[in-house]
Amino acid sequence: MQLANPAQQKKFAEIFRQVQLDKESEKAEHLYKQMEQMELESIKKVGDYFDRIHDKLYTLNNIIIAGLLVLFTLNNEEFFIFWFLIPPVFNLLYLAYIDYRMMQLNRKWAKATELEPDEIHKLQETVDNNNLHSLISVFITVLVLGAFAAAFIMLYTPPV
Repeated sequence: MQLANPAQQKKFAEIFRQVQLDKESEKAEHLYKQMEQMELESIKKVGDYFDRIHDKLYTLNNIIIAGLLVLFTLNNEEFFIFWFLIPPVFNLLYLAYIDYRMMQLNRKWAKATELEPDEIHKLQETVDNNNLHSLISVFITVLVLGAFAAAFIMLYTPPV
């Protein structure tokens, strides 16, 4: 077998480099598509996590409301019923409002391909705003839990 002359070797080397670049380009494009898919899945998972957190907050809030009603029924303190039920009922309404906002947001994201860039930017701001509302709802639930503990202590601690 005869070795190629330098001009042919140079041409073969160029073809080899082009083939390598094409393979690397295909790999990079494949990796980029995988990353895009992972990004979309991650965004969906964040929404799922917020849904799960809100479900747990709803449950805890409802348990607190039921616990307060039991405490007040057993103690016959009508004054406490009104004031201690306001925070958990407010929190329940706030959680419902957050779920409504998330539903509206998901409806808009379902048509994201039809939206203008500025509308998509507004949607992203709404997502950030919803995240803030979710964080506030967690803090309100902690406060409601504190109110429940305070009611329990006030009603069932013997006077000193």
